[in-house]
This record gives sequence, C-alpha cells and structure tokens, in this order.
Amino acid sequence: MHSFSRLLLIVLFCATLCVGVSGSAVATLSSRSTDTYIRQLDDLSALWSFYKQTYIQNGRVVSLDENGITTSEGQGYAMLRAVWSNDRATFNTVWDWTKQHLQVRDDKLFAWKWKGTVLDKNSATDADTDIALALILAARRFDHPPFQIESLAIIDSIWNQEMVHVGSRAYVTAGNWARYEDYPTIHVAYLAPYAYEIFASVDSHHPWAQAIEASYAILHWLYDEEALPVPPELIYLDPRTGRLTVQHPVTGASSSFSYDAFPIFWRVALDTAWFGRSEGPLRQKMLGFFQHEWTAHGIFVDRYSLKGLPLSSSEGLPLYATVHALAFQEQHDLAVGLGGFDVLDLDTPLLLTGDPVTGGYSYESSHLQPWSESGLDMTAAPSPNVTTIE
Repeated sequence: MHSFSRLLLIVLFCATLCVGVSGSAVATLSSRSTDTYIRQLDDLSALWSFYKQTYIQNGRVVSLDENGITTSEGQGYAMLRAVWSNDRATFNTVWDWTKQHLQVRDDKLFAWKWKGTVLDKNSATDADTDIALALILAARRFDHPPFQIESLAIIDSIWNQEMVHVGSRAYVTAGNWARYEDYPTIHVAYLAPYAYEIFASVDSHHPWAQAIEASYAILHWLYDEEALPVPPELIYLDPRTGRLTVQHPVTGASSSFSYDAFPIFWRVALDTAWFGRSEGPLRQKMLGFFQHEWTAHGIFVDRYSLKGLPLSSSEGLPLYATVHALAFQEQHDLAVGLGGFDVLDLDTPLLLTGDPVTGGYSYESSHLQPWSESGLDMTAAPSPNVTTIE
C-alpha cells in the first residue's frame, strides 16, 4: 500500500506546476478564462487546507494508510508545498518537527522512517534533496537567510554521502547506504536536475553541473540506448566503469514501472519550466508511450512491464497528474486530453474512504484524481525565486 498522503502531495505538486503560483501568473492568462483560473487557484487552496487538516499534526506528516508512519519524503513534499503556498506557519512547524525528529544522523541528512521513534536511520536522497531545496526557496520567499545556511549543510552531506563520482559525472544514488554497494542503487525518480541547478547557485564548493549531466545521461541511456517505453524504478551503476544496468549484475533483480517511478515526469517538467533545458526530443520520447496508451485505451494503469505491457488492472491515478505536467511542455494534444481529470471532487460526501482494517485511508477507494485543466500551459509555473502569490 502506497501512502495516500504522499500521493496526494504529488498530485498537489503537479497541480501547482500546471496552474502556476507566481505573482505574474494573471498576466499570462490571454487565452484562458480568468474565472477558470481563479477557480483553479481556489481548488488548490482548498486541497492544501484539506491536506493540512487531515495529515499534518504539529508539523508531522502522518501516513494514515501506512499505520501512522512518517517519512522524510512526506516532510519534504509538505515543505515545498508550504513555500509555494506562501504558508510560512506550516513551513516552520513542518521544518521544526523534521529537524528535531529526523535530522538525527551524524551528518545533516534525514532518517527516512519514523513512528514514535526513528525506525530506519538510513537516508532517502529524494527527501534530502526536496528538503534542501525547500529551505533555499523559503529563504527567498520569507526573506529568512538562516534557512539557506541550514540548507547548505544538507547540500554538503548530499554531495559527500549520497553521490558516486565517475569521471565527470556525479551520480545521485538512492541514499547514504547505496555508495557502499558493489553496484550502487539509483532511483530514477530521485533525479532532480532543477534542484542541482539551484544548489549550484548557492554552493560554490561542489560542481553540481556534474549531477545535472549524470541525470540526463541516465535518461538518455534509458530512452535512447535501451529504448525503453517506460523507466524502471531502480537501475544499478558500476562505479568502476560507469556502466548502467537495468538488471542487478549479481542478483539479476530488476524492477517494473510503477508508483516509485512516477515522479520523474514532473521532475523533468519542473526543470524545463524553470531552466528551459534543451531536451525536447528526450521529453517527447518520455511521453510517447503515454500518448499511445491514451489514444488506444484512454486509461493508465498503475504498473507496466519495461516493455510497456500492463501488469495491473488498477488505474494509476497519480500517473495522470505527473504525465500531464510534462505534457504541458511538449505535447499539447496529450495535455488537453488529460485535462478532463479533476484532482479531487470536493463536492462528494466522502473525500476518502476509511479502511476498516488499518483504520486509515486507501487511495484506491478515494475520489483522488489527477488535477489538470485543458488549455493550460506552464508559462505561469512557479519561479525558483518563488515570487509572492497575488
């Protein structure tokens, strides 16, 4: 069971990319209805309020459908969303809780799993990256330089503890533990080139361009050399040669395309929106499979083989949101097609359906649907300067 709270935050994040939160957004409406745009902002605000009331308890993001655990990933997403919502009070409480309960290692990284106490002290690189980025953006939005100072310490630990360096490339591994493996594990969805670009703007001690280069090298390897229609959740790196493999060289283990791989599409979309990376052909390839699936079947499922064969009959609801964020950049027809899905039907009597076994909530039985509207583009996507919402 994947945490509904984390999936909901992913959808919120993608929704923010598509509707935009910058102060100049209204000036970009042109072909859009002002009334529709305002309604979308209202929906985002309502969803964020719902999320806070339901899942954030004194700064702790509680995964109600995972027996009440808290993860560093959930904390990082909440911090980013709070910054973009100009919600300093929530940002402060989430960051304070995260520091106190998860930043307990000898370095400045975060234990990834907590429930009453730390359950696993290992780090998760995506969460560490999101938290560090959120602090930099918060320093700018809230005019509070100490946040950036705290971020710099985390950035240094990411570079020293979670990266594997091969030639001119710095590969982002799955966590602090991965660099000790014979073949370090890389989570494809952890690649965040936009974050490394921002890290480079505040950190002159590490060549973050090497992480950007490695991130896109991985994606080109997957889509150009391996010619995969969808990315696996995990790949493996030979640190001696720089060779990447989909199957583990010793165990033969390999992964499919499912929830843990979904975020890579909005991460690439955000990098495009913020920095205009000239990777159009790659982005087209990343969307090609989904264009075909949408045209042929009108539905995405939640798991595919690496050949693009469905491995599930369950609808992959968050996948619509993350693919839509990238389609905004490259494939207008696909973006419009996916635009008929609302993030949540807030008028339904039961937003979430309780699970009588766990006492929590199941995303499969909820009314969660990826939020997107036809006719939007990403010209109003949030700026890395995080200008104030008007």
